[in-house]
Amino acid sequence: MKMRLIGAGLLLATALAASETTELRTWTSSAGTSIRAKFISASGGVVKLQKDDDSVLEVPLRLLSEEDQKFVRTIEPISAETPKSVASSASPPARARGVRELPQVPADLDTPALKKLPAPTVASEAEIRKYIRRVLVFATELDFNDQIGRRELTLVVSNFGSSNLDILLDEINRVIAAREDDVSPLVPHGVSGAIEPALVSLATDENKALVIAAFAKNVSLAGLIKQKRWDEDAAESLATHLRNYRPYGGYGRQDVDMIMLAASSRNPKVREALLALLSKPKTEYLLGFAVRSQSGANPDTDFIRQLWAKQRGARPSLELAAAAMEAGEITALEIVAKYLRTFDDAALKGATDDTRLAKHYAKRMKSVTDAPPGDPAETAAWILARLSKLKWDGSTKTYTE
Repeated sequence: MKMRLIGAGLLLATALAASETTELRTWTSSAGTSIRAKFISASGGVVKLQKDDDSVLEVPLRLLSEEDQKFVRTIEPISAETPKSVASSASPPARARGVRELPQVPADLDTPALKKLPAPTVASEAEIRKYIRRVLVFATELDFNDQIGRRELTLVVSNFGSSNLDILLDEINRVIAAREDDVSPLVPHGVSGAIEPALVSLATDENKALVIAAFAKNVSLAGLIKQKRWDEDAAESLATHLRNYRPYGGYGRQDVDMIMLAASSRNPKVREALLALLSKPKTEYLLGFAVRSQSGANPDTDFIRQLWAKQRGARPSLELAAAAMEAGEITALEIVAKYLRTFDDAALKGATDDTRLAKHYAKRMKSVTDAPPGDPAETAAWILARLSKLKWDGSTKTYTE
């Protein structure tokens, strides 16, 4: 009887799952794109979906979100998986065995430039490299405001296949190396805006060494390293990038990613190189990004204090001063208070970036002191009047008289 009940339960669960396939549902890719479609079938690691216009899409199972992959396996647990014979033959990285996947080009692209690109028909390195180069040309010419183009570029690159990641990384390096001004259009638009999410889906533990080697040549992959949390594996290369960085008074996405990756690292060599870089002239614009990555639940207060000590006598970043204030540096508390002393109720009536910042820093100041309610100027006046009496209490992380 017990076995019959179990069997009946399994049949009911199967029937319920099957009924869901007749309905339109939202499917989400690992890159974050989504469509409404019905499930048709799954075989050999490929899922067939039918959109409401009756067009059929074939999507590799691995490119769907974890939730959607579980849904598919519930319906067709055997046919949805890659056959064991294929899986076992591909267990070493495909690149090492000379086997490449044929990039799967989505059939329903809306971006004309991407639709016109001739897809490779042969899984050879030469043909795949040619196709990847054409896609990267599109990436370099992509308008940053073209959100549809960016999302579709993400979808296209996600379908290159992990076995072709070496070619993709090599071609990205080629595009960046070809730029004489060291600022590649792939940095602000391609790698960070559209290619990077796709790289995250293609990068795996099996090809981690390949990514780390590429990062040694290409600092714009810092965002990828950060998202995969491979900072310790990439520590040597990251420290080298920091030592070789030449401050120029501005920054791109690669600079932000590199600094935030370094600030979140606990590797001694990385920390030493980051502190040395941020002690150089013309690096004030980078300080805020270094501190921002320290704003989590457990910031490294020793690192904040070291940064603050390096900035004595200089005009520090306000973001750094606020972080140092929360780390017990009373000189930083004084600087933040002096900044806030002009933001009274009258000044706050204009909704500007400065007034928003003032409210933000006043709130943080109140969290580490017993300052009474009031506008930022009143909080600052209360602090400055008691500055000589306030002491840092490490146990409560507050300033007390």
